[in-house]
Amino acid sequence: MELFWKTVGAVLICAILVLVLERQNRDFSLMITVAASAMICIGAAKLFDPVLSFLGQLETLAGLSSDMLLTLIKVFGIGMTGEIAASVCKDAGNASLGKGLQFLTNAAILYLSVPVFSALTDLFVGVLGDI
Repeated sequence: MELFWKTVGAVLICAILVLVLERQNRDFSLMITVAASAMICIGAAKLFDPVLSFLGQLETLAGLSSDMLLTLIKVFGIGMTGEIAASVCKDAGNASLGKGLQFLTNAAILYLSVPVFSALTDLFVGVLGDI
């Protein structure tokens, strides 16, 4: 949790810098926003290590397909990355580009979810076929 608090503190400092620099130079404030977003992603990735370890144990114990778990992790990563990128676009004054990124993110998530939906459909057919 120490990493969490350090990252929160650094992000708050970046937010203050952005507020100060936004009036003088919008380009620098945008670069600080992008750097802070990258810092958040790196901190979050480090916090996900125990979660990934647990998912590996769950995969072994439950006999789950590693492809399904990998797909779920990818969906989460794409969703969060798309949301952060869209927010940066909105902060930069380009809300329409941010909306476009959100649409692209949703399309990518649906694309990656097709194998999961297919496996669920197969499971339902298997369960209902046995009745």
